[in-house]
Formats: sequence, C-alpha cells, structure tokens
Amino acid sequence: MFHDRKHAAHLLAEKLIGYKGQDQDAVVVAIPRGGVQIGHDLAMALGLPMDIIPSKRIKDPSNPNQSIGSVSLDGVDILPNNVGIPQDYVYHQIAMIQRALRHQYEQYVGPPPIKHLANKILLVVDDRMNSASQFLACYRSLAKHLPKKIIAVVPVLTDDSLRKLKEENCEVVYIDTTCHSNLNDYYTHLPNVSDEEVIQLLHGVKCSV
Repeated sequence: MFHDRKHAAHLLAEKLIGYKGQDQDAVVVAIPRGGVQIGHDLAMALGLPMDIIPSKRIKDPSNPNQSIGSVSLDGVDILPNNVGIPQDYVYHQIAMIQRALRHQYEQYVGPPPIKHLANKILLVVDDRMNSASQFLACYRSLAKHLPKKIIAVVPVLTDDSLRKLKEENCEVVYIDTTCHSNLNDYYTHLPNVSDEEVIQLLHGVKCSV
C-alpha cells in the first residue's frame, strides 16, 4: 500500500539507486498523466533528465468501457480476439488518437516530440499498470529510437501485465504485483493529475528535449 504517488516514487528510487547521476546514459520517460508525478520525483531523486511518452486506449465501439488496444506517438498494441471490429474503425482511431497525442506532447513539452533517446537507458514510468497494452504501445514507439535498454518502472502491476512484459523480454522494476485489476486500492490518496500540474512538474526538471 502506498500513501500517494510521492511515496511510491520514493520506494522505486531506492530500487533504482544504481542509476543516480547517470544523466548521460539514462532518461526517465513518464506516461501522462499519473506517471508524470512519479517520473518527476524519480528524476529529481536520481538526478536524471525527463521526457514523456503519451498514450491512449482505443475504445471498443460496442462497449466504451472496454478497450481493444492502445496507441502511442508512433506505436500500437492491438489486443487479440477483437472479432467483428471493422479494420477501418481501428485504422481511423489510431490516426485520430496519434494526432491528439502529438498535440498533447506539444502542449506539455513543445515540439518536436521525443529525441535524443538513442543509446540511452529509458526508465519508462507509470503510477500503476492494470493492463500491459498501454505500456507496450509506448515500448514499441520508444524502441524505434534505438535506445540501449527500455525498463518498465511501476509501483504495482497485475500478474498478467508482468507476464506479458516478460514475454516481450522487457525488464521490469516494481514494488508489488497482484491478481486484482483495481490497482487504485493500492493507494491511500490517488487524485487526478491535471494538465496544468503536468506542465508544472515538467518545468521543474531537466527535460531531455
């Protein structure tokens, strides 16, 4: 159980202490918006620069509460067994979401999106991982920049998410895993993070762009 995102970031920083001061080799890359608070605190604790990698789920057209996959700036993860969903819908959603994500990146950081990540160790941070799909979309986007290594950094994730990340040969740093999907219960205090808070947090650290 974590008090809040700052508490979770403190526990993760202890696990990542070996990267402290390696600002020429490692970059914290946070998934907005909840991941930015943890990413900010990690970057400050470890003396690392920071970037972001926005992502969003693709809604199931027949059930908006379900998703059929996730999209990042230029990475996609489509879940299996999406029988009956028109391909035109999927392609349209990917294009529309990626335009929105590029706008979000520019709103938070400014153009151009994501650079200077080649040969870097990327600590990709979120505040929890109910599903691996969003991270995998980010992973595939970041992999195109030819980093030295991509490490998933998350306080708590589901057992299924951990299994899927290991299937992708992705290193994972975490505090706890669970079979339950409602990971909000792992936090005593988990408020929503606003756009204004994200911008303020990013201005408080050395950005990698």
